[in-house]
Amino acid sequence: MKYHHRQLTSLVKKSVILLLFSITFDNPLFAQNRLFIGFTKSQAINSLAFTSEWRQKEMGKIFWPLVYDQLWMMGPAPHYRPLPGLASRWETNDYKTWRFFLDKSSRFSDQIPVSLNDIIFSLSIFADKSNEWNRRGIEVEDFKARENSVLEVTLKHPHGGPYPPFYGMPVFPRHIWKTYQHSLSRNKNEKAIGSGPFIVKEFKPGEMLRLVKNQHYHGYPAKFDEIVFLIFPNNSSLASALKSGLIDLFGHKGIDPSQTREFGSAMGVKTFVTDGMELYWLSFNFSQNPAIRDLQVRKAIMTAIDKKQIVRQVFGGYAKEIDSFVYPELPGYNSNLPAYRFDVNKAVKMLNEAGYTDVDRDGVRDNPKSAQDLSLTVLVSKSNRAQVRIAKYLGSQLSSIGIRVNLLRADSQLYRNYLHNPMESNHDIAVNSMAPGPYQDWIWNMMKSDEDLLNQANVSNYVNYAFDRVLKKLLTTGNPKKRLQYLNLAQEILADELPYGMLVRPYKICPVRLDRIDDVVISMGGVSSEINPWNYLQLNIAD
Repeated sequence: MKYHHRQLTSLVKKSVILLLFSITFDNPLFAQNRLFIGFTKSQAINSLAFTSEWRQKEMGKIFWPLVYDQLWMMGPAPHYRPLPGLASRWETNDYKTWRFFLDKSSRFSDQIPVSLNDIIFSLSIFADKSNEWNRRGIEVEDFKARENSVLEVTLKHPHGGPYPPFYGMPVFPRHIWKTYQHSLSRNKNEKAIGSGPFIVKEFKPGEMLRLVKNQHYHGYPAKFDEIVFLIFPNNSSLASALKSGLIDLFGHKGIDPSQTREFGSAMGVKTFVTDGMELYWLSFNFSQNPAIRDLQVRKAIMTAIDKKQIVRQVFGGYAKEIDSFVYPELPGYNSNLPAYRFDVNKAVKMLNEAGYTDVDRDGVRDNPKSAQDLSLTVLVSKSNRAQVRIAKYLGSQLSSIGIRVNLLRADSQLYRNYLHNPMESNHDIAVNSMAPGPYQDWIWNMMKSDEDLLNQANVSNYVNYAFDRVLKKLLTTGNPKKRLQYLNLAQEILADELPYGMLVRPYKICPVRLDRIDDVVISMGGVSSEINPWNYLQLNIAD
């Protein structure tokens, strides 16, 4: 009886908010199984047009994989194996020529079958080196449509590793998009014709997006008949919506550690704590201050940092220390990396031995070659609260070993410009944060010495041709044992030379209405993320 009362209360509250949002449903309210997801306005897409919002906004990252199919998709934790999408299977003999076998039953939501020409059209756009989506190091030499719906792709370089090429690239219907192929964002895309498990039914910018199940989807059918994205003014109203039962879960962002008690006492809510995808680290800019190019200085800086204190003070204890870009739970993590343990006395000794002493007794060490103060500028994105707090902590910690820190706060666009153009910026260290995910090969391009970086800038201006040779072998080998050897070696080189100083990996804290839904799927990054669409496909309404 208590459950039915809660369910009725939840339905009434949802009815109120849906009326407020003026959602025009075809059927009586709640006649179908519906999942309600919440986003803030800053997380929401403003149109259905193909823009950077699909990759950069939390709602965009969830929206497009539900509406547009891919050749293949990443499976759930813990193995994250590649699973069929538009391609029912794939094969390669040399990791340079790949053959994808199209599922012949796949069709777009306007009932036109998906063809090899649609796939070639889409992949040609995304495989273009100038396209910001191509972070995967994929350069195509040729596409060929073979008989029996086989797509043959010849790459310029072998593509090794556990995943086939073309991850995270949506397939568009060519008959709609061919007019816009040179400027995709010109297509308003109001009908959003795709071949994914859901179809766009209604969209009101700033208010809601309603998706209905694609009854003709060629893949595994979703269990929900509809998914409704609701958009709220701010985090406070979003949190209230979850606690009151207006929504079932958050679309992407977890909650702040300070909110765990608040949600822990909310009836019907269970809070899941899982490893996040995002990593925080320091990027040392080799192109400016000569002191940064001194390995002893970089080692002293990392030795002076108390990561445990960052975990406590910045993330409220909801984070863990890291020493590599490879997540410890994934194959290939090197557990024997040299560690830079917090030891102020050792850091002071390292700087003394390297000749960095306070000659003029002004409280700041001096460069032994230039006699200039050892003063460093730390770059952060001012909209990233964690980055700002980490930088402030660094200022306090490094001052204790005689290094002055100046904080450079930039808006998000200027931060990216500075970060990706280290030779044109005056920062010495950047507090960096990215989410490599299980498919990590793309992030290694950030360490390449070459100027031809395929849309992934070398943010430290780090040059090591020996590392480049290891990296090439890592990215092109198909032999799993050899790949692990190269991956271990790549991690060791980076840990020894310190172009990047690894810091922490925050947990993701995700409250969910378990009085409404069952069988929650957990992965790195939490309940809802770009690599975890499974809660939108597999969740059930609770009995």
